[in-house]
Amino acid sequence: SDDGHFEIIDGFKRFAAWAEEGKTQVPVVVESPGTRAEHKRLLLLANRPRRTLNPLDEASVVCSLLEEDALSVSAVAKLLGRKKEWVLKRRAFVHNLSERAQQALARGVIGPTLAHHLTGLPDVAQNALLTSAEAHGLSNTERLALLHTWKLAKTPAERRTLMENPTAVLKPASAPTLSVRAQQLEHQLQQILQVISTFR
Repeated sequence: SDDGHFEIIDGFKRFAAWAEEGKTQVPVVVESPGTRAEHKRLLLLANRPRRTLNPLDEASVVCSLLEEDALSVSAVAKLLGRKKEWVLKRRAFVHNLSERAQQALARGVIGPTLAHHLTGLPDVAQNALLTSAEAHGLSNTERLALLHTWKLAKTPAERRTLMENPTAVLKPASAPTLSVRAQQLEHQLQQILQVISTFR
């Protein structure tokens, strides 16, 4: 800093542990002084190889750059070496995910792809989908398929039935007697699953 002191950007817990042990010398990487925005970029870079930051942590840094540092989406993308779409998706994790969905993302229960699709739904729908998926032990691929199938359902009654028993559509072998509408949803679901599998 300007007064000759050093500021920790990353490694607060390690530093606290070393201080508690009474160490007077510790290994560090010294970076040149920079702006707050540059420090936030370094924080993300320092944690990227070890994946110690989850997507919600990244989203918090992105929102801080956008809101506290007043950078544009393009400027944040350039600073972080990302595309504008990535920045917008991370911002949506903070502003458009329900609290429950944010917690699930932070714990790794859901991935960024599913989280991104959830951001387009109201909080109530997000929470209902997560509850149904957890109650029926759905995999991440099946959770994404459930979300897409829920969007395809035409009436609240169809959505309610789907949420109560998603395996009837997601795993039809366990429910051989399906209604005509459930069979249509199953067919659409199979198409969705085929598309999803191409992104693996």
